Amino acid sequence: RVKCAVEVISWRERRIRASISVNADVRCVWNSLTDYERLADFIPNLVSSRTIPCPYPGRIWLEQRGLQTALYWHIEARVVLDLKEHLISEGDRELHFSMVDGDFNKFQGKWSVKSTTQITTTLAYEVNVIPRFNFPAIFLERIITSDLPVNLQAIACRSETRFNNRNLLIPSRESSLGITSASSSSSIIESYVQSAAAAAAFGWGIFGKTCSLDRRPCVVDEVHLRRFDGLLENGGVHRCVVASITVKGTVRELWSVLTSYESLPEIVPNLAISKVLSRENNKVRILQEGCKGLLYMVLHARVVLDLLEHLEQEIKFEQIEGDFDSFRGKWILEKLGSHHTLLKYSVESKMRKDSLLSEAIMEEV
Repeated sequence: RVKCAVEVISWRERRIRASISVNADVRCVWNSLTDYERLADFIPNLVSSRTIPCPYPGRIWLEQRGLQTALYWHIEARVVLDLKEHLISEGDRELHFSMVDGDFNKFQGKWSVKSTTQITTTLAYEVNVIPRFNFPAIFLERIITSDLPVNLQAIACRSETRFNNRNLLIPSRESSLGITSASSSSSIIESYVQSAAAAAAFGWGIFGKTCSLDRRPCVVDEVHLRRFDGLLENGGVHRCVVASITVKGTVRELWSVLTSYESLPEIVPNLAISKVLSRENNKVRILQEGCKGLLYMVLHARVVLDLLEHLEQEIKFEQIEGDFDSFRGKWILEKLGSHHTLLKYSVESKMRKDSLLSEAIMEEV
């Protein structure tokens, strides 16, 4: 179980702490935490993690990219971190980090790895954060404390797998490269994290996936991805996605949920703000802001969308301000008997050739 605590330092600054007891020794936990090049293999929503040249001896610079998607938008960000490893003793180690390049005025803290017994270790995390954007601190606080348990559980799971399968692993040097587990990272995490927050963090695969929400089965019927890059004159990434899911509920009930725009943050993970800017008959303009806490970074995004409602049938949406060159699609509701509804989602997105968003990330979106 992950314990979280929030301390208000000032009206904008927060100090957030979290800890978890891991059934593994210090070496396994430390190797998992400092396996920098492989963190993206087992940390949810972390797309890539790699070390880059650092101008300061004895320090490590780490570049990471993260991604999170929501109803109408995505969050994608890059961060460069300065890391310093402190080996206080065999059973007491710390990893200090601070942001070199990213979206916050301040984002610094440390990981602590301390032995409690020969086979158990306490993994603790502490961070001080001040957002650069005009983003409400209360939302940032809520989202980070929601995401932290998933990240710590992922590290704990990786460490316990290393410890339990130590005889099956090929040893490596006990620092940044660590040891690679023989087990699949995706199966590790899915078997360990069963909470609603964890299910939301994993997202859907390209060909569909079953997720767990509040311990109730929720099956994605199908997801289809099409590539149309050849249709862009100057190159770039052009994708179309169609997805559908069967919902136990009437069309009217589902329509009410989808169109309660300002209440969406109550049910959509990582959506902090959803505000109706204007409404004229069936035309609605909304602003949404989201935030996602990862291992060393907090993703932030803002988008403005125009929506066109066709009562209890479909909602068309198109990005007016945001990260894509073009992002538009629609939600379609179809009645299935008296108690079920087929919810369909289709979206077309385009991104420039020189965009920061890679093709792989685009397909995840």
